[in-house]
Amino acid sequence: MSMRCAPGWSAASASRTSMTSGWATSSRSSSGLRWPGSSEMEKRSSRCRKVAEQLQRALASLFSRVLPKEAGMVTVSGVKVSKDFAHAKVFVTVLGGDPGHALAVLNKEAGGFRHALASSLPLRRIPKLHFVFDPSVTEGIRLSSLIDEVCAAGPTSREDYGKKA
Repeated sequence: MSMRCAPGWSAASASRTSMTSGWATSSRSSSGLRWPGSSEMEKRSSRCRKVAEQLQRALASLFSRVLPKEAGMVTVSGVKVSKDFAHAKVFVTVLGGDPGHALAVLNKEAGGFRHALASSLPLRRIPKLHFVFDPSVTEGIRLSSLIDEVCAAGPTSREDYGKKA
């Protein structure tokens, strides 16, 4: 029986390779078994998510120690890392301060934050940080106050909705 093999493979190694129920096994495989349906994109997205979570925790800790009080209470609501890990968009919320001023301070000190992250995180390359205001928390507070106003106005019956004043 003659087997044709890819360059770098011998007939002996090709005969040891088997295909069973979607699992590719080989004596030559250095990474072991692969799950059916797993792809590089899934691995990369889970890695992006893990790096984003690490950055979010580290930045929150760093902000609580370093940021001046006049910037207000700055919290990190989320981080989105690019596929090549070169850039990270950091979503921040600001309570008790001017969001424009806080963003100016954050973007001015982005290099210093990146340097501090490099010493505290076990990453080969720290992404360049881009700070963006996230209005979701302030919008949530506004909607909550509107709901409280409606509830404080008192109970209304369903018949009142169709009537003119």
